This record gives sequence, structure tokens and C-alpha cells, in this order.
Amino acid sequence: VLTGLRALPAFASSATLYFEAPAERVAPFSEFEVKVLVDSTAALNAYSATIRYPVHLLEFTGSNNSRSIINVWQGQPVGFESGVLKFGGGSLAPFDGKAGELLALRFRTKGRGTASLTFESAATYLADGKGTKAETEPKELAIAIAEGAPRLTANLASDENPPEISFLAFVKDPFNPN
Repeated sequence: VLTGLRALPAFASSATLYFEAPAERVAPFSEFEVKVLVDSTAALNAYSATIRYPVHLLEFTGSNNSRSIINVWQGQPVGFESGVLKFGGGSLAPFDGKAGELLALRFRTKGRGTASLTFESAATYLADGKGTKAETEPKELAIAIAEGAPRLTANLASDENPPEISFLAFVKDPFNPN
């Protein structure tokens, strides 16, 4: 006789993906960097996201992953003229805690208005060796672009140092069986 069995949830643990900008208000034609961060109550080691931004207000100028907790990328983060950015990857060392930086996105403002950055999709995965999806809560960011706001000229750090390869191996791609 089995007793005390409960249905297990489809998702385990929880994570929050969010943006951090240098200011809530910026002047037109400013340049700035927005960090994509994660908070998690459990150890994570894989991440993917699709981010949407308004192309009539923001121009995507690049990304910086030099401070990222992701060290195995699925290609480089890609920005499209349609206002969609995609990135994904994993980490050799699990992360749990506050403000884990996944990526920094660089933008230049083009006009006045409120620019919203939103997660069209967002996923995080537990570092349990099974590809278990964590419950992920994405949060959006709104930046007011207005005259009289501080004009930002980003002193953006460049990622000019090549990575140090400490281990190299061929492994089966966990996301694509082909």
C-alpha cells in the first residue's frame, strides 16, 4: 500500500531574470549598458532568453560577456534589426544567489519616449545533471528618454582579453541531438 504520494510540480525551484540600467531617465542620443541579471534560490547552470526592445527608441550596439557567469555560449548573443535579442549558454560552475550577471547589452537612444525591455521568453535550468527547468520569473525594464535627463556616454569596458582554456573536450550537445 502506497500512502503520502503527491504529484510533483512541473518546475522545481525559482529564479528571477531582470534588467539593471544605470538610470531610470536618460537624454536622447545617450549611450548606456543594461545588465541582464539572475537571482536564484537554487543552483543553476543553463540559461536562455529572447529579449525585445523598441527599435524606434533604441539602437542595439553590442554586448559584453566579460563579467558573465555563463562560460559556455551557444553562439554569440545576437541582435536583430527587428528589436529582438537572443542568447543562451551554460556555466561549468553552478550559480545561486543574487545578481548573477548573464550579459551586458549596449544601447544608444534614438528619440524621446519610454523604452521597455521585455523578456519574450526566458528559461533557467537547475544544475542537477537532468536539464530540469526552474520556474523562471522575468521582469521588464522601462527607461524614460526625455530632454533634461542626464546624458549618458557609456564608458563601456571592452572584452579584449582572450579566454583561458583550462579544459577541452568534445561532448554531445544537450540541446540538439543532431
